[in-house]
Amino acid sequence: MDQQINLGGRYKVEVPGTNGKNSPDIQIKSRPSGNVIQEQQLKLNSRPADNAVKSGAYGKQEIRTPKGQTQKPTNAKVKESNVSTSEVSKGAKNPNQATSNYQFKAAMAEISNAAAIGAVTGAVAATLISGLEHFLAVERGEIEIDEVISAVFLDAIQGAAIGAVSSGLFTAVPAFIPAFIPVLNVISVPLIAVGAFQLVNQVGQILDHHAFAKRNALLEEVHRQDTQFFESFDKQVMEYLYS
Repeated sequence: MDQQINLGGRYKVEVPGTNGKNSPDIQIKSRPSGNVIQEQQLKLNSRPADNAVKSGAYGKQEIRTPKGQTQKPTNAKVKESNVSTSEVSKGAKNPNQATSNYQFKAAMAEISNAAAIGAVTGAVAATLISGLEHFLAVERGEIEIDEVISAVFLDAIQGAAIGAVSSGLFTAVPAFIPAFIPVLNVISVPLIAVGAFQLVNQVGQILDHHAFAKRNALLEEVHRQDTQFFESFDKQVMEYLYS
């Protein structure tokens, strides 16, 4: 669990069942591909860890041991984990409490990771939409470029906040209430489809509004020119009649 917290969402840490002599204690897999990135063998202290590396019986498995030991590993290939010897001892005495503590930490790490990704996604989407809308307004002569920069910046911040909160909540629900996981698995695909449709629809509305505004501006210009022509013509006729 400690490794899962530190590795983040791109990787999945698994404890495989024993399938033979010197089987790996831990496998780290890529979530997208499912491929094993690394296999690990865990030892309780430095002496068996050093012996394991020296024997070569574990092949390419990384040998790890708890940190903070009085006797440090002598072999440079032995890696110290983030978990201390005292934490291992406490966990062995009360595994349920240790598991519960790490599950909470893991849930918070997942929520933070999801919120960060959501913030970036929300900021990018808001920037694209707001930038398109406001720069088209500049082209129509409705606002100045300095107003665009300010408006797009504020929209990006708002998009980041909304993305972070929504992604964090969507991750927090199954993390703390596992019963909702099947429901979220069912509705996640429709939600993505609805979000994509709304994004495309919003872009379409912005472009339609721009085309409509440009067309109206052109009609207004033609009407203004016609009005000026007829006013000038009427003025010339009246001057001729009075003369």
